[in-house]
Amino acid sequence: MDTQVKTLIEQRVAQCETLSEGKWKDYVEGLDGVDRAFTAQVLENCAAWLATMNEVTRAVNVGNFDKFAFPLIRAVFPNLIAQEIVSVQPMNNPVGLIFYFDFIYGTTKGKIQAGTPVFSSLTGHPGDSAYSSDDVKEESAGTGNGAATNFTPTLDFSPVIPGSFEITDGTQIVTDDGNGALIGDIGAGTNTIDYVTGAVDVDFAVAPANGLAITADYRFDNEANDNIPQIDLQLTSAPVTARINKLRTRYSLESAQNLKALHGLDAETELVAALAEDIKFEIDRTIIIDLVNFAQATAVSWPLTPPSGISFTEHKLSFVDVLIQGSNNIFAATRRGQPNFVVVGLEVSNVIESLPGFKPAAGLASQNGIIYIGDLNGRWKIYKDPYNLTATGDQKNFLIGYKGGSFLEAGYVYAPYIPFYTTPTVIL
Repeated sequence: MDTQVKTLIEQRVAQCETLSEGKWKDYVEGLDGVDRAFTAQVLENCAAWLATMNEVTRAVNVGNFDKFAFPLIRAVFPNLIAQEIVSVQPMNNPVGLIFYFDFIYGTTKGKIQAGTPVFSSLTGHPGDSAYSSDDVKEESAGTGNGAATNFTPTLDFSPVIPGSFEITDGTQIVTDDGNGALIGDIGAGTNTIDYVTGAVDVDFAVAPANGLAITADYRFDNEANDNIPQIDLQLTSAPVTARINKLRTRYSLESAQNLKALHGLDAETELVAALAEDIKFEIDRTIIIDLVNFAQATAVSWPLTPPSGISFTEHKLSFVDVLIQGSNNIFAATRRGQPNFVVVGLEVSNVIESLPGFKPAAGLASQNGIIYIGDLNGRWKIYKDPYNLTATGDQKNFLIGYKGGSFLEAGYVYAPYIPFYTTPTVIL
């Protein structure tokens, strides 16, 4: 692990935890773990912005915004769908770093090259089950040029176990006889292997074609051997710059006065709260649409109309089979995590909420927007999107995904800076 990067992230998390247990303790009460710490960080960002203004400037520019800004952030930020399905890493500056884990092969062994990711969101695990064993598979031993028959590689791991060596160009196969001699598709030449050093001298019967890979399989004695394959853990960082979302509102002084007189409400306060809710909506929409657009695994579908002779009650049970298929498509593509959430449009929700394995969440009546509605079969968390799951507005779509147990394990990072701020009111 990169010590400098590790230190940076430890400092950031510690700073957020300090804020959550001190200055912002009352505001983050009821939140747990990193949600608690990171909410404290965005509250601190807003407070730092307000602190840059002197008393007169603050009165002119932001009015009473600071009286309701912090409760507003507490109400909106932890309830973003981002907290549940992607990594949230708030920045303490408009330009910062986001962090994620990389597990890297540290040793070249067989077909696996040093520096190759152990897990990739695009290609998954390389699939070599012999990396930690004494088996070496498909180690590069040369490249054919259509003329040469003699190849003299030195194997990466030794001593070689007698009788386990094989070298091939994909057609011709040469093996060792257990006594240091090579047999099989060989021509005139030395055709030997030194088991102690791993030095090989082979003459193929026919020159391998131009560009053809020559590979070797063998076993080596790994007892009391210092040449041990290793995996490196790297905590990687990437730069990110905060983007600005802007909204403005217009109202008449007469309307504001009437609202105050009749209902005791401040128009500016109510409008800012409404704009904040719209910003929450846009954040959620952006994340959902990005995830839909970035999804790489093979899509799955389910017919709403049941087959002939099958009741809809029986037919809808097969929707779980489709979710399993989609989840396994993701697992096959990434070879890493089993998907654990599904975001659904309203028509899909109609089916899921009526399944016998669906367990609804408590307190749905008090929530609005994109919400967590419950679990399905104890396997997937279900989030209902009452707006549109995609930019095209199709309520028949659903998105299957995975988020790890750590904020460092996700394929998408939302990195907020100052959630809300206000500019001076202009009277025309």
